Amino acid sequence: MDKMKASAIAAVLGSALAAGSVYADGHAGPMVYGTLNVSYEINDADADDRDNFQLRSNASRVGVKGELPVGAVTGFYKVEFAVDIDGSDHDNGAATTTPNAGGLTEGRDQVIGLKGEFGAVMFGRHNTPVKELGRDFDAFNNQNVADIADGSALVGEVRAQNTLSYMSPNMGGIQGWLMWIPGEETGAASTTNNGPADSISASVKYAANGISVGLGIDSEVNDQ
Repeated sequence: MDKMKASAIAAVLGSALAAGSVYADGHAGPMVYGTLNVSYEINDADADDRDNFQLRSNASRVGVKGELPVGAVTGFYKVEFAVDIDGSDHDNGAATTTPNAGGLTEGRDQVIGLKGEFGAVMFGRHNTPVKELGRDFDAFNNQNVADIADGSALVGEVRAQNTLSYMSPNMGGIQGWLMWIPGEETGAASTTNNGPADSISASVKYAANGISVGLGIDSEVNDQ
């Protein structure tokens, strides 16, 4: 019995170390992270539907991220997925719901890059710089009500694919971010959206001494 207990404890410790490890040279190994955000709500439907109660998964997610020194720079990566932990799709206040498998539902930020004194370069699927600016000012981020991500309060809520980014180092609280996106259209009839930067998103932000101010711009991002 004691031997079985010791084996169980060793297995638990091994799982904990695998979830967030630090290698002998000091760099951060793969770390599992996530957010489980669930709310129990009453849906005040319009005149054609009945009010109902809903259990909602609000931008719940799970991911793996880590870093690896490569000479004078550090490589980093992140792979994140949305998680539907309530396991059902709601029909906007209707009397029925459609069951599904739940679990991992779609990709979120999934990137690889290098960082150092020069700043950082990053490739993959990620929120645009304009979308990231809103995170500091969205008091109801990831909630069903009043989240600016619904598009009614802020234009530019885009998680873009096929992105290349450069982020400057933080210089006294000032940091710039440029993201460009090739359209990747192919075919003999393709005359647009086939260049190296058909869509562009950029921002400049100042954050220091309790003050956060930013300016961002998108060009053809929603049309990528």
